[in-house]
Amino acid sequence: MRATVVFRLILSALLPAALLASTSADAGEIEDACTELVMGYALHRDQFNVEAYGDLFSEDAVLFVLGSEYRGRAAIRQRLEDARGKEFTRHLMSGVWITVLDEQRASGISYASIHAAEPDELPLKPVPPAVGEYHDEFTLTEDGWKISRRRFVPVFLDPSVLRPAGR
Repeated sequence: MRATVVFRLILSALLPAALLASTSADAGEIEDACTELVMGYALHRDQFNVEAYGDLFSEDAVLFVLGSEYRGRAAIRQRLEDARGKEFTRHLMSGVWITVLDEQRASGISYASIHAAEPDELPLKPVPPAVGEYHDEFTLTEDGWKISRRRFVPVFLDPSVLRPAGR
């Protein structure tokens, strides 16, 4: 018992609080935190909440969407800022499946139906929805769980749209 107390004191001096807390976190808590990130992505993306959207990602995160790659939280925020006023979207998320890899890493797959329209005129004229999966990697940071890698994998779509222009 005394050795456990000493070990915890040593750990608390060496590890950030978020990492220490994770040592007692069960898989359910990790799954909940990662599911919240998946759902937060949809909400903040559709509401153009650039700051909250960016905060879902780790500083060095990578986002892959339809052949484009965005590296780092700043580039991911800028992607959303650049889309402001040019599109209207709704991400319908379902089938969120999180796999806890260890106390600091998890992965996930979630299904998405993404509806979009250009906001130039009313009534909005939606384009056919993009249907696919988000393949995610999550990492525990000093600020809590974050998305470290996210890739949208479309289904029912011509694979040529996944290749960046010029490649």
